[in-house]
This record gives sequence, C-alpha cells and structure tokens, in this order.
Amino acid sequence: MPLQLRQAYSYDIYSHLSKTHDYGFFTHRAALRDRRHVQSPLANDMTVGIAAVADSGTSIVLCSDQLATHRFLSWAVETDNPDTKIHYIDESSAIVAAGNLDFAKEIVNCIRILHGAPEKWQAPFADKVRHAYMSVHRAKVEASCLNPRGLTFQTYIDNNAKLSPLLINAIDNDLTSFSMGVSLIAAECRDGGHSLALVESPGVVMESATGFLCIGEGAGHALYAMIEQGYDPRQPVSEVERFVRTAKVRSEKTRSVGAATTLCYLPRRKELPNVASPAPA
Repeated sequence: MPLQLRQAYSYDIYSHLSKTHDYGFFTHRAALRDRRHVQSPLANDMTVGIAAVADSGTSIVLCSDQLATHRFLSWAVETDNPDTKIHYIDESSAIVAAGNLDFAKEIVNCIRILHGAPEKWQAPFADKVRHAYMSVHRAKVEASCLNPRGLTFQTYIDNNAKLSPLLINAIDNDLTSFSMGVSLIAAECRDGGHSLALVESPGVVMESATGFLCIGEGAGHALYAMIEQGYDPRQPVSEVERFVRTAKVRSEKTRSVGAATTLCYLPRRKELPNVASPAPA
C-alpha cells in the first residue's frame, strides 16, 4: 500500500495545544500526576504506544500506530513499516517508542549492542534500556549545549572554576532542561517471567504496577479504555489483544494518532501477521 500523507499539527502550534489538551476524563496536568500508567505528552510524540501483560505474565501484547512525524514540517507520514515504533531486540524482548523517532532509533541500536554482549553487561533488560538512553542523551546534550561553546563535558568540568558565573548558570540551565523528547516502553517476557517499564528523559525508569503502560499523545484515551474494559494481566492473550485493539481505536480520537495499527507479541510469534487492521470502533 502506498504511503499516505496525513496533516498534523505544526511543531509550534502542537507544543501550545499539548499544554491544555483535554483527554476527556482528565487534563494534561492531571496526567502528569498519574505517572504509573501514562507518560506525559511531549512536543513531538504524535503517537500512541501500548504494552499489556497477558496469560499471568507469560505473554505481552504490544501495539502502536504507524504515524511518523517530520520534525520541522506540519505533515506526518503513515507508513506500512511495522518496525517504525516497535523494535524487537530478540525473540523475548522489545521496545515501544514514542516521540523523536530518530533519537529513539539511536537508543535502540545502543540497546542491541549492550544486549548482544551479555558477557560484558549482566543486568535486567530495563537497566540496559536505561543505560542506552542515558548514553545517547549524554552525547546529544553535549553536542547541543557544550560543543557550540567549544566545550566538552570533560573540559567543562576541568575549567569550571575559570568560567564566568553567568556562563556556568546558562550552561547548567541548558543541561538540566535538555530533553530528547523520547519515551520508551521496555518489555521483556522470558522463561515464564516478564518485566515492563517506562524509560524517559534523562533515563528515569518506572516499573509498571498494573501490567500495562501507555505512552504518546493518545495515551490518555488508551489508558481509560483499558481500565473501562476491566483489564487484568491474568487474562488470556486473546482477551488482552482485544482490549489493546479497542484502546488503540479509542486513542484515535486524538488527531495526532494514526489509523494504521502495528500489533506484536512477546514471546515473538512469527506465524502471526505483524501489521493488524484497525479494530471496529
């Protein structure tokens, strides 16, 4: 199927609207307080991502839309690429991404390097994702905030006492306020156990307490759809899949969520199609 162009908010307008956007049951400010389930909207996270545990923790259902935003344009492209926002690391672990997809891809590549060298890095999957996130974040913040001033982190630390207090204050403000605009769900289902965690800037990890996580601008609608349907992580994967499909369709009430759907599973099911048709409203 050819690419479909879909108009979306421009960066400046969208940034303004996201501050006051009403999710229906709660406002953006209320969403910031409920961080167990929902990642707050970012300036460029025009998406929805959902991960839900099933079969009492032996399976995980992953879902996202396929709307990819061009960073400096007011247009978004809805593609057929199933790997746009859901990235398998191996047969038992995957990443769901929202926000700046270019930066997210760099983080995923870093995760694959860490995951591919278990003899050098023995850690839970969420910790690997956090380490990769922080590594990319450090590189980006150095390139954005320090390199234009002729500095690196090392030279900034070594020469801190010689710099003007006004310059130090300006640099510190830039360093602490910098964000890559990426939210990740780190999902793993291995050897009968599972882990599900949200990783956000600058590498903060929050484990799921209820068995599901939602990220992106459509997260509010998806969250309440899961709650209203009576989601329980002990339910069979077929039932959880139905809940997730419905939550994805509900999230499409947000203009910045695409209609096409990617549906994946952990452990990976090669016999099932990766791209699912939208469920009926």
